Amino acid sequence: MNQSVQPMMAKGCLYLICGPSGVGKDSLMAEVMRQLAPLGNWHQPQRHITRPADAGGEDHIAVSQAEFVQRQQQGEYPLNWQAHGLFYGIHRSDLLRLQQGTNLLLNVSRTVIEQARQLFPNRRIIYITARTEVLMQRLAKRGREDMEQQAKRLARANSYMPLGEDVWVIDNSGSLELGVRAFKACLHLPMEAMF
Repeated sequence: MNQSVQPMMAKGCLYLICGPSGVGKDSLMAEVMRQLAPLGNWHQPQRHITRPADAGGEDHIAVSQAEFVQRQQQGEYPLNWQAHGLFYGIHRSDLLRLQQGTNLLLNVSRTVIEQARQLFPNRRIIYITARTEVLMQRLAKRGREDMEQQAKRLARANSYMPLGEDVWVIDNSGSLELGVRAFKACLHLPMEAMF
């Protein structure tokens, strides 16, 4: 563990957003961040990923696997994981913003939740899910994977759900507006910013 971030007593809250592929995490987070922008103390860090910058999907910081491993060994990625053949990391400089009172929304793998719980006492976990038929439609629509890869993602969808008093669950099977309302209800917000 990196001394500069463990365990971090922070003014800001770390929101760990997780859930199966296709539940709409990116869409929800983008709209919530758009609505929270006027408050000024919310940030969604870019993830560092061993995926080419032009691969499509989210706006991320592309790094080679060798570079990622080196940075990880140097403590630059206090939160990091592997999924679907790729390495993902959240840079230390983004996490240190919590100490300045900035709230962070992070799209993370469910496998990194326990690590995050040890490092960040001031955190909430927002687990986003959706009905199986909705997941199937969304995975097919985004067109990132072939049928076999989609089937693997569906099989993994409910393989692990984090439990605990720090976990909020959102069913995002409906409209974006309903999902955003449920999402914002999980955040520490002044009443005038809720809806």
